[in-house]
Amino acid sequence: MCSVTISERDLFALFATEAAAVEFFEAIRWPNGPACPVCESADVVPKSGHPFFYRCRVCRKQFSAKFGTVLQASPLPVRVWLHAMYKVVIARKGVSSLQLSKELGITQKPAWHLVHRLKEACLMPSPAWSKWTKPMSAGRPGISDGPPVEVSSIIRPKARLSWSG
Repeated sequence: MCSVTISERDLFALFATEAAAVEFFEAIRWPNGPACPVCESADVVPKSGHPFFYRCRVCRKQFSAKFGTVLQASPLPVRVWLHAMYKVVIARKGVSSLQLSKELGITQKPAWHLVHRLKEACLMPSPAWSKWTKPMSAGRPGISDGPPVEVSSIIRPKARLSWSG
């Protein structure tokens, strides 16, 4: 557990501009500098005229730090995504899309998609974690290695049929 917390005010100061948010996201995604997500080559150049975009010299594809993540194909700025991630993580009982839309200044529909993408990303196994963790079951019966099941995803029994007789 993290012993240092950050306030929402500090978060806004940390990501005051979109450039600062993208630089933070790129540093997390590519600690050794940008690399092509298609061919994994480090021979990339910034795309002229398009900030935060790169072009691979090997496969000639263009990409950004959003490519291949839950942020891909989203028109929302990275700042909004990072703020939403913060809100979802600190919420004790979860956060509704309506509440998130009001706090982020966006409409409810993109907030709903944003929350669901973040929840889906939390359930996806990460290849980076697999080398540090071992399966929980380890031969013990009754323990599953599958993703955790949310209470809301449990199927409720259908209403009883009325028997006429």
